[in-house]
Amino acid sequence: MRDQVDQAVKNINDFFQMSRRTMQFSVSENTGKMVIEIKDETTGELIRQIPSEEILQLEKKLDEVQGLLFSRKA
Repeated sequence: MRDQVDQAVKNINDFFQMSRRTMQFSVSENTGKMVIEIKDETTGELIRQIPSEEILQLEKKLDEVQGLLFSRKA
């Protein structure tokens, strides 16, 4: 099992190196969730973000609404 994981990681790294892409992991300040960004290595252009910025904003708003609902009941 460990060999399969190691091979999968190697394949992913090889793919990104050949396609001149970088993958960055971070934590959203607003939601505390893991964010993955795929960028063009030469220009720094954001190609894809998982989850998208729209989803992160939606989660933040839902947390705010949930907080309002529960604070009013208490």
